[in-house]
Amino acid sequence: MVTLENMEGWVFDGIRHYYSSLHNYAAISSINGGLAQGEQLFVHTLTNKYIRNENGTYDYAKTTDGSYGIYDAGFYEIVGNNEVWTIYEDGKLGRMENYVVTFVGPSEIFEVEKRTVYVQILDQYKIYDGEYISYDAYPGNYKLVDEYGNENITDEKYKLIPGDTLTLIAMYKTYDENDNVVYTGNIVDAGVYEIVLEDAIFETNAENGTFDNDNYQITIKKTGQLTIDKRDIKISYTSMNGWTFDGVTRYKSDFKQYSVINLPSIQSLTLDTYINEMIKVSDNEYAVKNDTKLQSVYNAGYYQTFVDEETIIIKNSYTNEVINNDNFNISIVQTGVFEVVRRTVYVQILDQYKIYDGQPISYQIKEGNYKLVDEKGNENITDEKYRLIEGDTLTLVTKYKVKDANGNETLVDELIDAGDYEIVYVIKKAKN
Repeated sequence: MVTLENMEGWVFDGIRHYYSSLHNYAAISSINGGLAQGEQLFVHTLTNKYIRNENGTYDYAKTTDGSYGIYDAGFYEIVGNNEVWTIYEDGKLGRMENYVVTFVGPSEIFEVEKRTVYVQILDQYKIYDGEYISYDAYPGNYKLVDEYGNENITDEKYKLIPGDTLTLIAMYKTYDENDNVVYTGNIVDAGVYEIVLEDAIFETNAENGTFDNDNYQITIKKTGQLTIDKRDIKISYTSMNGWTFDGVTRYKSDFKQYSVINLPSIQSLTLDTYINEMIKVSDNEYAVKNDTKLQSVYNAGYYQTFVDEETIIIKNSYTNEVINNDNFNISIVQTGVFEVVRRTVYVQILDQYKIYDGQPISYQIKEGNYKLVDEKGNENITDEKYRLIEGDTLTLVTKYKVKDANGNETLVDELIDAGDYEIVYVIKKAKN
């Protein structure tokens, strides 16, 4: 009768262990009746594998021939194979018919423990580009560390078995609109997200590997962090060139001349504008005259076009999906102030004449008392720039220049005495 010696467990080491090679036949602790001189018994064994329950009991899983050895982590026992054993005498096959071998009970159940590896998930970083990012499951996105989190490990027990690889399947931790935790495999929007482990897959190319993913126990020493920074984009508004008052109403849609710098190629941007009338404070300084957000420009004056930031809409060019503006740091280079220059009209005031009749005379405010001329005084003007806008009229409010007895000049509205007097205008009024 043969009693099998108990085996002590070990931590998974990537080596295939054989009962006989470990014990060199010393597992035969007793043989009732003994062997003849010069004879040896070669023990053939079976290996039973078990699954341990939470309550400490074991469920049978499978049996393998001892010649396959033990490789994977798990719970095992060694039993003798009553039907297969060998007698050797002086190195040659002995007389097996002389013996009946009976094995007494199996060995105690022992454990090949999982190999613990400690992992630090590395951070990810990018600037928002409108493209989804996921955790790429390859060794470059994590590091093996020791149980204290040190990266420079020299102890082999913290390393994978040569030929084995580890793939991490990780998720991003985020929150929904109700602040509930949500785990997702890909992220697009700017923000900071924790990278957490969902699963780990171990694979082997080891020479003796079988391979069981449960040979390793993974411990995360540090979770990673994904940072997607906001993208800096610039809206550069083209400065408007001013013009001379021409009686044409120009609407804000005529001023939408802008470019967008650094926007992802898969996205497009639209916006609306408004116009404010400005006051010239100094040569290069202007202030808003009326914060009325004009929709159009007609009259002469100073104006500036402003981007209405609340109307900036960014969309995916392919899906037409509206993109959250929080993904961007938006800077706006506003257009410069432009001027609608007053229209210059040149006027020739016509002379008045009468013979003294004792009645007062005044300058009749009507078009027949003046003429529009060009800048050289020519009366026959053909260039439209010297004319009033069609529908507009010009009224001159004039006075007579009179000198008193002391030679001082005064302006009066009417005359009665004979003499030569200069007619001057004091107010000009144009109306449509």
